[in-house]
Amino acid sequence: MIDLGKILSKLSGMPTKKEIKKGLKEIKRKLLEADVDEETALAFVERVKKALEGGEGSTRYRLYQAVYEEMRKMVGNAKNIDEARRIALTGLYGSGKTTTVAKLARYFQKRGRSVGVITYDRERPAAVQQLEKLISGVAKFGQSSEVTIYDLPGRAEPDGYIIKKIKEVQPDEVLLVLPADMGHKAKEIAEKFSDLVSAIVITRMDGSGKAGGVLNAIAQTGLPVAFVGTGERIDDLEVFDPDQYTKKLLSIPVLPQQFKEELKEINVHKLTLNDLLKEIEEMRKMGSIKKMLSMFGLSSVPREMLEKSEEMMNKYHSIILSMTPAEREDPLLVERSRSRQERIARGSGRRVEDVRKLLKEWKRTITTVKRLKSDRRFKHLLAKR
Repeated sequence: MIDLGKILSKLSGMPTKKEIKKGLKEIKRKLLEADVDEETALAFVERVKKALEGGEGSTRYRLYQAVYEEMRKMVGNAKNIDEARRIALTGLYGSGKTTTVAKLARYFQKRGRSVGVITYDRERPAAVQQLEKLISGVAKFGQSSEVTIYDLPGRAEPDGYIIKKIKEVQPDEVLLVLPADMGHKAKEIAEKFSDLVSAIVITRMDGSGKAGGVLNAIAQTGLPVAFVGTGERIDDLEVFDPDQYTKKLLSIPVLPQQFKEELKEINVHKLTLNDLLKEIEEMRKMGSIKKMLSMFGLSSVPREMLEKSEEMMNKYHSIILSMTPAEREDPLLVERSRSRQERIARGSGRRVEDVRKLLKEWKRTITTVKRLKSDRRFKHLLAKR
C-alpha cells in the first residue's frame, strides 16, 4: 500500500517543511490509490502532521513512527476464536467464503479438533460440490462435530433467511468474509452486517496491494479481524496479527524470529553451501517465493521475476545435491576445478554456467551478510521482537 521506506529515502537528513509536505502528499495519494476513502485519508494525514508538531529528535524517525502508529490504529484489533465450537460464515458471492470455510476447517483440524461443516448455501449446486471436495479428509460434511462450521448463503446484506439460520444454530462467532481487493464496497457491506457479525476474515491478501476498502470497513464498524487468507491452498490461512499486517501495508520487512536467530548466529567466515542448501529447503517449506516475499512486506514483485527466482532456486538445489560433502563445505574446491564443475553439471542436469552462477551467488551472499550484520539499522531490526 505505502512504501514508507521509499518515501523516507526521498527526504534529506534534516527535511524541510516543503519536503515533509511533499512526503505527506505522497502518503495521501497512496492511501487513495489503495481505495481508502477521501475523508479517512485526509484525517490520517492530518493526524500524522499533528504528531510531527513540536516533537524532539529526528523528523524522519518521528514521521516513520507517526505513520506506523496511525496505520496501526486503522488496522484495528484481532479476535481469537480458538475456543469457539459453532462458527458461521457469511459474505458476498465471489468473496472467497466457500474456500475460507474449508481453510477454517483445516485450521481447527491442525489443532486436534474434529470438525463438521454444514452448508446452507445451496443456491449454487457447484459451490456445494466444491466445498465437499475441499474438506475431504479434513472435516465431516453435513454433520455436527466438536467444532461445527456453518456456511451461510452469499448476500450483499443480511436477509430474513440468514437471520433465521443464525438464530437456529446459535453460533459462538459469526465471521464476515471481505476480500482485500473489494474496494469502497467493503465499507458498505461491513456496515450492513456489523450488528450481526463478530469479526472479519480478510481474503485475497496475497494478490492485492490495496486493502484500503477493508481498512475503511474496520474503521467504520470497529469490527476486529480473526484471520487473513494468504493464498489459494487450504493451509493458507493465518491468524490476524495487527502489528505484522501494519508492517506489510507499509512495506516494512517482517522478519520471522527463527530467521533473526539464524542470522545472528551465522559465521560469515564459515558460510558453506550446506548453509545455502538449508535455507533453500526452509524456503520451500514456507511455500512459494511470492508467499515468502509477502511475509517480508514485498507483495508487488512482477510475476516474471518470481518465476525466474523459483527456477533459479530449483537449479541451485539440484546443483548442491550433486556435490560431494567436501565440496559443499569448501566451494573453492569447485571454483578452482573445471573437471569438478563439469561433473556436477552432468550430475544435476544443469549447465557449467549454472554451477559458476551458484558459486558467484555464494560469494555474494557472504558479502551481503557481512554488510547486513554491520548495518546499524538492520541490527535494530534484528533486536526487535
